[in-house]
Amino acid sequence: MFAIRRDCPIVPCFLIREGCDRHRAVFERPLWPDERLSGREAVRELTQRFTMLLEDYVRKYPEQYFWTHRRWKTKPEATSGAM
Repeated sequence: MFAIRRDCPIVPCFLIREGCDRHRAVFERPLWPDERLSGREAVRELTQRFTMLLEDYVRKYPEQYFWTHRRWKTKPEATSGAM
């Protein structure tokens, strides 16, 4: 929302582990908000572009991906019946 309201880019940066004590910073091209869109549609579109880029990096380096957000706040219910 900040990037859209201020018409400024989001500059994606990823740190890639290279060995046990080295990292490489990768800066991607800036993602500019689409001026033709506004409101929720602008937020959705910019978020989608960023998410697609993030997905690309997770696919390239899956062993380096770690989700810290508590996405699933409840545990799935146990299934009944014998297996």
